[in-house]
Amino acid sequence: MTHTPHKHHYLRNTLDNLMPKPPLHSSKVAARNKLMQDIIRQLICQELSRDTSFLNVPIESYCDKLMQQAEFALSFKQNVCQGFVAYYCNDKKTRVAYITLIMVTPEWRNKGIGKALIHFVIERARTLEFRYLDLEVTKHNKAAIALYTRLGFAKVEERKEKWLMQYLL
Repeated sequence: MTHTPHKHHYLRNTLDNLMPKPPLHSSKVAARNKLMQDIIRQLICQELSRDTSFLNVPIESYCDKLMQQAEFALSFKQNVCQGFVAYYCNDKKTRVAYITLIMVTPEWRNKGIGKALIHFVIERARTLEFRYLDLEVTKHNKAAIALYTRLGFAKVEERKEKWLMQYLL
């Protein structure tokens, strides 16, 4: 199976069912990608206003890197973005996929959105025949660590203020 880089997955969320949106005509793709980038940048900025510990590089360079190299899945309900996950499935040598950022808007937290987004990436990585799914989480983010542990991730390495956690696919 061939991997297409920079693919964006737009999802509608019914909390029980995360589904890809219908395909777009090519004339709408650029507008949709611009909208997606704006939504992601806005959510990152909102989170940074509450917690700066997850990002230790300039926001613009981080967002630019994400837009150029990561894949995304976004969760929507009634045309409102509930959250997104940015991930990489590009290390074909080690077969390790990586979640680089997951964000759920505060009003949608603890409602299964993060879990659904992570399950989406797990299935995507399995489809691409990856062996592991890694992510880093700050040590003080107890809620995220608890979620990742419930989903089957294990702490595999301590890194300064973060844990590297891994899921066996």
